[in-house]
Amino acid sequence: MKLLVLTMRYPYGSQHEVFFEPELRALAQAFEDVTILPMKAAAGRRALPSNVKCWRPLASHGRWLYVLGLLNPTAWKTLARLLSDCFKGGRLGWPQLRSSIVAACFDLAMRRHRGLNELLKSPDLVVYSYWGAIPALCLPLAKAKGAATCSRYHGVDLYLERQENAGYIPFRREVQAATDLNVFVSEQGKDYFAYHADAKASGEQVVARLGSPDFGPPLARPSTRSPDEPIVIVSVSQIVPVKRVHLIARLAKSMAQERRVEWHHFGSGHSQLLENELANIPSGLAVKMHGATENSDIQSFYRRTSVALFANLSESEGLPVSVMEALNADIPAVAANVGGTSEVVIDGRSGMLVPPDQCEASEALAARVLNALGEGGLLLRCSPREIWNRYCDAAQNSASFASLLRGLTAR
Repeated sequence: MKLLVLTMRYPYGSQHEVFFEPELRALAQAFEDVTILPMKAAAGRRALPSNVKCWRPLASHGRWLYVLGLLNPTAWKTLARLLSDCFKGGRLGWPQLRSSIVAACFDLAMRRHRGLNELLKSPDLVVYSYWGAIPALCLPLAKAKGAATCSRYHGVDLYLERQENAGYIPFRREVQAATDLNVFVSEQGKDYFAYHADAKASGEQVVARLGSPDFGPPLARPSTRSPDEPIVIVSVSQIVPVKRVHLIARLAKSMAQERRVEWHHFGSGHSQLLENELANIPSGLAVKMHGATENSDIQSFYRRTSVALFANLSESEGLPVSVMEALNADIPAVAANVGGTSEVVIDGRSGMLVPPDQCEASEALAARVLNALGEGGLLLRCSPREIWNRYCDAAQNSASFASLLRGLTAR
């Protein structure tokens, strides 16, 4: 049985879609022949299982994909149809124009891809889009050729309210109509999809969490924390508006008014709001911005550093893998109650949930966190790794999903 997987960049680059690796290992065991078609390229390429091959990315020559696409009348016809849909929906602006151009060019590239069209003739083929946006543009083509189809949804490819989407994801209706199996990383994502789905979206809807690998035994967690030792906070994300890293900076600064605090952030990007916060750091706060960091180095940091809490105050999430990795290291999470986060961050068991409207109240939140880190406090009573064992083990989750995907053609 053959499997075609469509990714954004994997296996290219070391920082992209790292959470796909455990799933790929399970898929390579479940399918005899696996092909990966990435949308874009990045520096370096990761090793693959022996029965997995990777085609050259669709946009391997960068912007030439768009130049060549817009020289083709077919792409213009597609673009006109997409923009007409936007206009009818009352949401035609630059964000919709940009995303429609990108979608029209990638759609054309897929339809003209000789290897792809040849593979789609194969019997017993499953086509799996790892994202519900650009890679999923292949699913209508695959369905028309008789392949079984599956799309996974995370966050940015699901929630229309996300700033990147501005209320519109191109080809959403066509993709939903062509998908046999819709897979979500959280129950909340599944419910959101069901509420917003097009009437023609008849495919099955299931939850299959990603999870994280088991990186080994964690440091022993202290039952109490001395007032003399600093509170170590860790956050892991790109520095982009939706992640609201500046709110973590505010929280750390507010906590540093009462206790010594070390805040370590792993992830690259830029935010003027964050720069403004870091321009005035109190004496009790030490900040270390590590930038883009290999995942293995983050896990090593967890296992040599007594981390008091992991912080995630994002405006929107699917189910953050970074939180699950912290739970694997037995680190409690303080996280905004958005997306599917509440399914793994459980008050008093794996961390503390913060209502979305309280994330910006930094002083009040700091007082709550400090109290939870005090003797007998909520964060000290947690057993984060127990929750990871139950819901977040990538090896178990991936094996279950691979079995589900292999059975798709038998339905």
